[in-house]
Amino acid sequence: MANHLYRHFDQEGCLLYIGVSISALHRFVQHRAAEWFLRIKRVEIESFATREEALLAESAAIKSEKPLFNIAHKQKVEKQKVEKQKVEKEKQIKNLEGIRVRLKVRTTFGRWKGTGVVVEDYGDGILKIIRDDFVYSDESIDTGHVQCCRNEVSVLK
Repeated sequence: MANHLYRHFDQEGCLLYIGVSISALHRFVQHRAAEWFLRIKRVEIESFATREEALLAESAAIKSEKPLFNIAHKQKVEKQKVEKQKVEKEKQIKNLEGIRVRLKVRTTFGRWKGTGVVVEDYGDGILKIIRDDFVYSDESIDTGHVQCCRNEVSVLK
C-alpha cells in the first residue's frame, strides 16, 4: 500500500501545509475544517513504499520548507520565540544596578515589600536595594536599604 506525502499550496505558490496519508484525496477532504482550506489551489503528492519513509520525508520537509500551517512548525517557532525572549531577559538582568525593582521578602525582622532601586549587585545573587516605598511588618525597623536575593525581586518596566 502506498504512503503519500502531500503539499498544499495557495494561488501564489506559498506552501500552506505538508502531511502524510495512505489516501491523499481522503485526507484532503478531511482538511475542509482548516482555516486555510479555501486557500488551497495546488496539491503535490509523492509516494513512498513505507509509512516510516513518508514520515521521515514529512519531518525533513516541514523543517526545511516551513509551511505556514503545520502545527509542528508553529510549535518550533513558538519555542524559538520563548527561548529568544528568555535569552534577552537574561542579558537584561545580568547586572541590576540602577534598575527599579519590586520586592517581597521575609526576613528575621519581618516582611519587606515595595519598590526600590538596586544600588549594588554583588554578582552572587545578592542585591542591595535603596527603598522607595517599602512597607515593613515591623515598623520599628527603618534602615533605608535592604539586601535580598535576586530571585526575590522582579524588574519594573
